[in-house]
Amino acid sequence: LVLGLIWFFSFICKDARGQWVEIDIGKDRLMNVSHYSLRPGQCCRMGNWMLQGSENREEWQTLSMHVDEFWEGNF
Repeated sequence: LVLGLIWFFSFICKDARGQWVEIDIGKDRLMNVSHYSLRPGQCCRMGNWMLQGSENREEWQTLSMHVDEFWEGNF
């Protein structure tokens, strides 16, 4: 039993359409995502994004979808 396990991932993307990030937590490992947060940098403008999960990297399930939720600036 693991309680309160928190993973932190940091990445930088170009400020362009179609950017994506994939986090591979390792073979035969599963993660139960109960919450997440995103923080755009100074030059990024996020508006539409999805959080997806897959067990085989071929079939993806959308866990959370956001449309026209624009953030600007550094938080």
